[in-house]
Amino acid sequence: MDDNDKIDPAIATEGIPRRRPWRMLLLSGAALTALLLLLGFFLRDRLFSCGRAEDDLGNGFPTSVLADYVPEDSEAVLAVHVDQLRESPMGRRHLAPILHHLIRQAGGRLRWMDLLGIKPFEDLDYIQISFAPAVGGQPLWLVRGRLDRSRIQIGPDKLQETSLDRFRVWQCTDREVKQTTLLATVGDMLVVSESRGRLLAALKQASDPRPIAVRDATLREMLAAVDRQQALWLAASIKGLGSIAAVEDYMVKLVLSPLLAHAESVHGGLTCAEDVRIELHLRSATAEDAASLERALQSRCEAAPGAALWLGRNKAFLPLLRLLGSGKISREGNSVLLRCRLAAEELDG
Repeated sequence: MDDNDKIDPAIATEGIPRRRPWRMLLLSGAALTALLLLLGFFLRDRLFSCGRAEDDLGNGFPTSVLADYVPEDSEAVLAVHVDQLRESPMGRRHLAPILHHLIRQAGGRLRWMDLLGIKPFEDLDYIQISFAPAVGGQPLWLVRGRLDRSRIQIGPDKLQETSLDRFRVWQCTDREVKQTTLLATVGDMLVVSESRGRLLAALKQASDPRPIAVRDATLREMLAAVDRQQALWLAASIKGLGSIAAVEDYMVKLVLSPLLAHAESVHGGLTCAEDVRIELHLRSATAEDAASLERALQSRCEAAPGAALWLGRNKAFLPLLRLLGSGKISREGNSVLLRCRLAAEELDG
């Protein structure tokens, strides 16, 4: 989280001792020090959460320098305002379990969260992930929240300090899968990626901010259209995202498969207040593809209530299935719009 006369300077007029100036400074300094120590004690959590990460690596970037950063090579961007979900009773009750489930499913790829001692729903305020599969780039994470130094694990087979170009970073290595993740504190954000080039590009942008433009024209258009203040928002140029063969989660496949098969772009998101709403704007290359996308989404919405049977013991996605079951779909030319809305009592079932 400042006498060169003949009278003895220690004696004031009328025989009353006068304090020496240095004693006044000493007493004032002691009082100020005590006050600062008390403030430091009572505000220690806030001070440490704002400053310790920067102190640990010492890159010295200003706050919010990467607040609107989207890498030039991005093809899709997914963001979550975790603080909005945390502050909403509906978000805490219905959406937090989904976030926890997805992070658990990511397994070892998010080992850096464990090594930093991060509890995602409690410690994070914002998560942004940019994807660049066409150029072989691993996701780049921008994370804002609080780091507690007492939880950070540093040492062999844990986090180790290293350098990337002229910047100080952490790295953690999973020797079994030969995967190394790099982490750097940038202002009030943590930047994480397995791609050295993508992390270095973010650090160079922070050290010398300049106007940048996403190279994918479709994603540029989606980013301009999407409302980034939503609790969760998505903008993607779908053509380069590839196959979902490696995706194991049934619910993720259920939602993604028609998009990858028939859409070329998507933007939209989720809002969470008195009710929960999803609005996705999808665009296909042709009217025929849009019609196929409309039918596929309609079948997903109709099947969603019964799909709860596939969840088994994991009920985290049950509210999302109920929400998808409320979906209304409309189409105009090459564009398809999906809207879902449920109140709290409807999500509870």
